[in-house]
Amino acid sequence: MSLQLDAKSLPRFQAAGMVGIVLFLTLVISGYFIFKFQTDNEQRLQAMHDGIYAEQKKMLQREIQSARNYIKYMYDQAETELIFEARQQVEQAYTIAQSIYDAEKGKRSDAEIQALIRETLRDVRFFHGRGYLFVDDMDGNVILLPTTPDLEGRSLYNNQDDTGFYIMRGLIEKANSPAGEGVVRYRWYPPGDQTEMVDKIAYVKKFKPYNWLIGTGDYIYRIQNDLKEKALQRISATRFGDSGYIAVLSSEYRSILSSAARPDSSDPFNAEQERTVVRELLNFAENGGGFYQYTWFYPGSNQPVPKLSLVSKVEQTDWVLVAGIYPGEIEAAIAKQQRRLEQNIRQDMWILLGMLTAAAIITLLLALLFAGWFRRLFHRYQQNIESQQAALKRNAQALEIAARVFDNANEGILVTNPDGVIVAANPALSRITGYSTQELIGERPSLLSSGQHDSYFFAQLWQQLREEGYWQGEIWNRRKNGEIYPQWLSITTSKDPRGEIANYVAAVTDISERKNAEQQLQYLADYDSLTDLPNRRLFGRKVDQAVLRCQQHLQQQFALIFIDLDRFKNINDSLGHAAGDQVLQSVARRLSQAINPGDTVSRLGGDEFVILINHQNARAEALRLAERLLISLSEPILVDNQELAVTPSQGVAVYPQHGKDFDTLLRNADAALYAAKDNGRNNVQFYTDELNSYVSARLTLENELREALHKDQFELYYQPQSHLDSGEICGYEALIRWHHPDKGLISPSDFIELAEETGQIRDIGSWVLNTACQQAADWEKSGYKPLPMSVNVSSQQFTGQFISIVRQALERSGMNPALLTLELTESTLIDNLSTATSTLLELKQLGLSIALDDFGTGYSSLTYLKRFPVDKLKIDRSFVSGLPHNRDDGAITHSIIDVAHNLGLETIAEGVETRAQQNCLQNFGCNQAQGYLFARPLPADEMERLLLDNTRSPTPA
Repeated sequence: MSLQLDAKSLPRFQAAGMVGIVLFLTLVISGYFIFKFQTDNEQRLQAMHDGIYAEQKKMLQREIQSARNYIKYMYDQAETELIFEARQQVEQAYTIAQSIYDAEKGKRSDAEIQALIRETLRDVRFFHGRGYLFVDDMDGNVILLPTTPDLEGRSLYNNQDDTGFYIMRGLIEKANSPAGEGVVRYRWYPPGDQTEMVDKIAYVKKFKPYNWLIGTGDYIYRIQNDLKEKALQRISATRFGDSGYIAVLSSEYRSILSSAARPDSSDPFNAEQERTVVRELLNFAENGGGFYQYTWFYPGSNQPVPKLSLVSKVEQTDWVLVAGIYPGEIEAAIAKQQRRLEQNIRQDMWILLGMLTAAAIITLLLALLFAGWFRRLFHRYQQNIESQQAALKRNAQALEIAARVFDNANEGILVTNPDGVIVAANPALSRITGYSTQELIGERPSLLSSGQHDSYFFAQLWQQLREEGYWQGEIWNRRKNGEIYPQWLSITTSKDPRGEIANYVAAVTDISERKNAEQQLQYLADYDSLTDLPNRRLFGRKVDQAVLRCQQHLQQQFALIFIDLDRFKNINDSLGHAAGDQVLQSVARRLSQAINPGDTVSRLGGDEFVILINHQNARAEALRLAERLLISLSEPILVDNQELAVTPSQGVAVYPQHGKDFDTLLRNADAALYAAKDNGRNNVQFYTDELNSYVSARLTLENELREALHKDQFELYYQPQSHLDSGEICGYEALIRWHHPDKGLISPSDFIELAEETGQIRDIGSWVLNTACQQAADWEKSGYKPLPMSVNVSSQQFTGQFISIVRQALERSGMNPALLTLELTESTLIDNLSTATSTLLELKQLGLSIALDDFGTGYSSLTYLKRFPVDKLKIDRSFVSGLPHNRDDGAITHSIIDVAHNLGLETIAEGVETRAQQNCLQNFGCNQAQGYLFARPLPADEMERLLLDNTRSPTPA
């Protein structure tokens, strides 16, 4: 078809062409913009998608890091918190003790003031009820230990933890510091676990009036657990986004803290799925943690949906933190943004097309203006809704917290309206009263009344409540089962904003257990828990009553018999304290059966008992009873199918001849007891004035001996030992001497027995061993010929710690172990028969030698001699002194030497003073000797001069 071009058609064609071109260009441009808008839209959606996800992940990282920082802060505060709280409690206890001392000084005796302070501090508790106060003296004796009262009065001076740290010494050192107080760190067994010690901190302060230290402490892990609970409370309140929260999992595959977004636990499938997810999260945390996607339940729904969480393990704890978001929420937000973008594109397209007409532009502008105004209006409307929802959420949380506090409180809580009708009661009140919550609501509190309080009591209660708005006190109420019980009641008036009474709130605490504990404490204050006999406190009151009766009836008298079991310590050391306790209980029963009606037997402590005899002729009656006790107490006691025998030493004091008060009579009876022990034990002695001087002198010597070691008054002398054949010095024995400031040089025969009786021999023996080893090492370093050195060992030193003491002495001094010989008596080994062989073998492994001292004066059993790994027999001077004229001494000495040679042992005779004795021993085949014939015990400087020539011929000293 040909085109008809003319003036009319050309413009039409031109117009049509232009229109076509415009339309084409419009289509091309529109297509380009549509394609570009679509591409930009997809890129913006992807960028928006990635940005929202990245922002959500950053938010999770911030929340997790914030929680981790708070947990670490709380965890690191444990030690500081413990020290602060411990110091507060010690300062408070110190103030109480000082107040009691200041108030009672001059009114009571020191013993009474000490007892009052001790009992006042005994029941103090803190650290959620587990904390307590302890009191020790500067000698390491326990004054107060509420958790283990049977240790009170005993010494823990040598108590160590698993690092070797002496705990009591550390406490004493802090108390004796210039500050008089300080912190001590050590390790001890936690409650309920005796297998492994854990870190513990104690704070102590010196109480100068009685030279005590007052302290308390706790295990660090307990304080950490308390602070971890605070951290959990804070984390539980953390929320972010619409449904974001932080869950806390433990390494034991359980959830410690989670939100309400959990599946229905009644559905087995959901419960198993929850356990599976927890295990997956914990395993993921063990492998480094990070972002983890899994299926979980959306809040308010029981259907699982995808969830993205940041999983992180918390250092120093077994916790795993999980902070998560639901991708479905993000996708919903992205979809909303996508719809908004598509709407904007359509609007832009309409703007592009609508530019052809002004009407379209105006319409579009009006639409855009209207849309903008509507969006702003909608935005304000949406903000109002969100603020209202936030307020409702805060109120709901506050109500939820209040409800949890109300339901989980340990105290019973009861709420009434202004008319006194019960409107609310918590589960704790139901547990206390026995009434269910439904039974209590609608009733009046009189339902719980015991009937033991009169109308005046309640009138006073209501008067105070009206005037002050508060009342508290002890009251007796009745449970549902009819039981009447004591409770501590606190009532508070709650008023509304207008000041009108809205409710009465009562808090109820059942104090039945506390009442029972007070009765038990009263019993423990007056009776010995092991034997059920009156203790010193109650016995003292009975003696005071007896004194009062005698003062009212001038012809009446009474007596005290002080009883101590001879060598009872051997039973404790060899068979253990459990066997010793059974012996004490048997003795207590025999004493109780032996006394007459009206008499009293008491256990003062340890193996010491005392009897009060109320009789007109108390002296004669005391003698008769004491003689009966010598027989009855000596009868064997069966303990674990083993018969044990103990004997009593008894001292008697009679009122009023030997004292007119309890302390004087008891002290004088104790003095008579000392005399009975000095007379061979297992006898009875009456007090005399001479005994008082003897006991005072003995006590003075004991106190001076206790100070001698600290004041450096001891010195070692050394007595050479020589070969009988050549006369050459072959060794020497270390012997202790006491340089008394007033009495001069004191021989060990005058104080060693006293040191063993008082237990000081252990410290003295350790000093002798360390000093002797150091001296031997110094002489060897100075170039003197190395010679064996002998050191005597007491039976009290020969304990489980002795091996470590010897090892430390050798290591500290650097002495060659092969030059050390330890001298032990037969009785020492027999008394420790169960462990003697193994202990000797361990000592031998150190490289030293063992000598059997005073051989022939004890058991002299060939069976034991063969059993014990000894190297040398030392013949006692009692046999040597009779040589060569006493045939019996000669026969015994010769036999000992023959037995030693047949067993491959060396022999050494002590106390050799004459040539005749030397020749006789040499003829018998004795190897070595020591005594005044060769040399007396010499100070260290004189011994050095003698060591310069160790080959000279023996000459009389």
